[in-house]
Amino acid sequence: MTKPYIGITGVVTPADVATIASCVALLPPSHRLMAGVLVSAKTLRGEWATSRRYPHASQVDALLTACADAGAWPVVHYNTRAEGEVLGFELALLSSRLFPAMRGLQLNVVRPDVAVVREFASRHPAVEVIVQVNRAALGDAPVPADAVLCANGYVGACHALLDLSGGRGAVVDVAFAARVVHAWRLLGGIPRLGMAGGLGPDAGGALATLREAVGADWFASLSFDAESGVRSPVADPTPGEKHQDALDADKARAWVRVAADAVTSAAVARSGDA
Repeated sequence: MTKPYIGITGVVTPADVATIASCVALLPPSHRLMAGVLVSAKTLRGEWATSRRYPHASQVDALLTACADAGAWPVVHYNTRAEGEVLGFELALLSSRLFPAMRGLQLNVVRPDVAVVREFASRHPAVEVIVQVNRAALGDAPVPADAVLCANGYVGACHALLDLSGGRGAVVDVAFAARVVHAWRLLGGIPRLGMAGGLGPDAGGALATLREAVGADWFASLSFDAESGVRSPVADPTPGEKHQDALDADKARAWVRVAADAVTSAAVARSGDA
């Protein structure tokens, strides 16, 4: 089974790649560093995004290559509203024509077609797939059983990432997240689980609470990703532009240290209980 990861999403510039490189050595042996590059259906068409978190499509593969050279796992986080065959076409375009350096693909898509995901995974075994389970995917269901339905069809083909924030930096709902993890464990059988949403340098308390809720054994095997929490406002904001922020190297390194300490302490507790 592949290693879980601690992630930094929103790599846009060579300076961001340098930040990624500086974080690799901070990882515990149990986890790898995920470097996330955001791509949308709009940027895939060669258009510029109205957000500084998205590079131009012509820059993406070079960023992925540089992150891989730095020792990180290069992952495209793809946002689209496409479904069915159109989604399949876009994923084929991502992997074979534009971004051959991609080694992971996170689908920020509401309940992507299971057949499309499985087809992509079978055709591209070198690319690990992450299916994001967000608020839109859960709908109004207050219980985690719906989260199981969201992810259950992808078992064996991908990671499942619970993200109730969607890059907005909303504070993680630890109690709900813990219920989802337990549900996935008991009903979904998904071996590769991840958490995102509201994580960053100040997430030590939330991670400790989550560890208590799910147990050290499962916590040590979880993946974690941060986006908004490792960014700071830019000095030259553009009117009308979304996400007027940039990756903050100090916050990114602090986040990786916090997450690494959390999973390391959980691993120690797990070995002590063995």
